[in-house]
Amino acid sequence: MHPRLCLLVNGSCEPCLRNSNKLYLLSIPMTSSIIDAVVLNLLSSYLTYAIVLASRAAASTRSSIQELSMILNSPSTHFLLDWMPLFSSLPTKQMDPLLTRAYTALNKLCSFPNVSTKPPPKLKSVEEASSNTFSESVFSLRMYALQCLAHTSPGIVEGNTVWDQANRSAALFIKNISSTAIPEAQATSLVLGAFAELVRIAETRQDKETFMAVDEEGKSFIGFCDYWSSFAKRVGTNYIPSIIISFTFCYVGWRYIPSAENQLAHSVSFALRNQVSC
Repeated sequence: MHPRLCLLVNGSCEPCLRNSNKLYLLSIPMTSSIIDAVVLNLLSSYLTYAIVLASRAAASTRSSIQELSMILNSPSTHFLLDWMPLFSSLPTKQMDPLLTRAYTALNKLCSFPNVSTKPPPKLKSVEEASSNTFSESVFSLRMYALQCLAHTSPGIVEGNTVWDQANRSAALFIKNISSTAIPEAQATSLVLGAFAELVRIAETRQDKETFMAVDEEGKSFIGFCDYWSSFAKRVGTNYIPSIIISFTFCYVGWRYIPSAENQLAHSVSFALRNQVSC
């Protein structure tokens, strides 16, 4: 089926991935040509169930999970989320179940009882490095799952659910890694990139004002930004995410006030933690 779909979109199979335990089947090359709605329908279903089946198969070994994470985060190939700009023309009643199914499959994979990301005590350096690489893979898969969830239409999932899970995933990742095997800068960069992509997706939602609310109902997003800024400050204020420097949070009925000038990360973090009145 994969070659036929590639042909339908005037693409080509990607030979560089053909030796990766058939995980190249998760990707369909994109094209600039206009694609018929019927073909988009087939593609959305195929790419979703490819992730579901790959998640089930990857549960057997840690190496399979690491490989799945590496493939899904490859910038040179096109998976389910890469196709979302085109899938946005499809009915939400079709895409919402597919996106939630992909989320469930990946989240379940990362939650299996035998998928423990915490390294056993007194591991040798090589084993410790392998365990920390696995922790990176699990974190990346969890964030990919949340990105699927963030693409759903309004009413399917609350923003608080997404931001809380993002915070927990990052906290678990940082807790489980060893600084001797993964440099702090590398771990910080991974979290910053994942958080930035999640917010980028959230900003495209029709209900972004409530999904990213900073009122009493949106305390989870405020906590997310606070946690995000703590990572950003590790690499200096020059790396402060635009979502944080574009406005200053103030305790005025739990709403945000756009700022005419960019704010330093420490002032934003201080306002978030201490609910400073403007």
